[in-house]
Order: sequence, then structure tokens, then C-alpha cells
Amino acid sequence: MTPDRFFALMLLLESRDAVTTQELASALGVSLRT
Repeated sequence: MTPDRFFALMLLLESRDAVTTQELASALGVSLRT
């Protein structure tokens, strides 16, 4: 995982109470399975 992707993930998780895996995948530009 690249540092940019890691920090994007952390910001998204911290900014909301709940995040679906689909939302995470879309925000990071990866497949749902990844």
C-alpha cells in the first residue's frame, strides 16, 4: 500500500462514523475485492 493510499484511507475512516467497503474501494480507486 502506498503512503498516499494509506493516508487517504485513514482520513476517510476518521471523518465518518461508518464507511462501506464499496465506498472505501471507490475512494481508493481499487476493486471491492482488493
